[in-house]
Amino acid sequence: MELEHIFGNEKIKTHLLDALKNGRIPHAQIFCGPEGSGTLPMAIAYIKTIVQHIKNGKWQESSNSYGDLKIEKLIHPDLHFSFPINKTDGISSQKLVSDDFIHLWRAAVLEMPYMNLNAWYNHIGLLKSQGSISVHESSAIMKKLSLKPFESEYKFMVIWMAERIHPSAANKLLKLLEEPPEKTIFILIAQSTEQILPTLLSRCQFVRFSSIDNQSMKKALASNNNLTETQLNTIIRLSEGNLNKAFELIRHDKQIEFNHENFSIWMRFCFKKDMASIFKWLDKMNRQNRENLKLFLQYGLHVFRESIILNYGGPELQLIEETETGFIKKFSKYVTANNCQEFVSAFENALFDIGRNCNSKIVLMDVSLIILTNIHPKK
Repeated sequence: MELEHIFGNEKIKTHLLDALKNGRIPHAQIFCGPEGSGTLPMAIAYIKTIVQHIKNGKWQESSNSYGDLKIEKLIHPDLHFSFPINKTDGISSQKLVSDDFIHLWRAAVLEMPYMNLNAWYNHIGLLKSQGSISVHESSAIMKKLSLKPFESEYKFMVIWMAERIHPSAANKLLKLLEEPPEKTIFILIAQSTEQILPTLLSRCQFVRFSSIDNQSMKKALASNNNLTETQLNTIIRLSEGNLNKAFELIRHDKQIEFNHENFSIWMRFCFKKDMASIFKWLDKMNRQNRENLKLFLQYGLHVFRESIILNYGGPELQLIEETETGFIKKFSKYVTANNCQEFVSAFENALFDIGRNCNSKIVLMDVSLIILTNIHPKK
């Protein structure tokens, strides 16, 4: 991964390069941006640039390619990663740390560098629980960074999804950031800073990423020769600057099909007030992991948005796939100014509750009752 090959956020590339050329290398930065904006690939490319061009703390125009292949394969001895984990069927020791999953992490990043948290959980087989960066992990980080660099001038610690740092781990990491080991560079990666300890944030230089622009999206997807120009433009429009979502749309990910099929089934049961079928459907959905359920609820919010736009807005504002068009045209008749706010609030509250580990079956049952109560047009 080279900086010039990372798609979008050109101003950030310029900022990072200018800082390196002027000898300014912050000991801790937080790359914060929406899903699919390229924070992780940018961090790896930035680290590779430091290894290639920084010698004795100064920029060298001539590139040192020693260690490039190791960074590309994510096996460089001075490059360390920390990420959310939890017990799975395959890995379930008492004091889990990221190194227990490092082989899976390398495979996932090489295959899906723009992946989201749900893709990572699916990759490691984390189905019913959520991952975190625990106090055991913070102890492992401290141990790694106590050593001197092996091959490069610096040691690098990349903490992916920093909002998943447990408070007890955050307090330990805070000490590291306040008094960092010599020749150590931290890069924290997050989609939001709301759940990160403020004192932790205050020790990092903030780098704000934006969604990827359409032109960069087109470059990123241009290598897929199976797409027609119309399909390419549709995917760019639907993905809204999220390169991970664009790749999912190209693969026609099973989760997308699952969301569409189960949302339409659910709404049909609610419309008919078929409680027996709703209970069976709830049993099926209860087997999904929490991240998949959150994606499902986000899909529902997408359908409500498109339904309202179809009824009251202009077609140029719509973000729908061809496979959704027929369903949304039929369903939009039952989404009006009178009930849309009820639906949206119910789904947003459900997203919040499931994110806080509430019982998903009870949460979806509450939403079902709100839908079936409000879905019939008022005379």
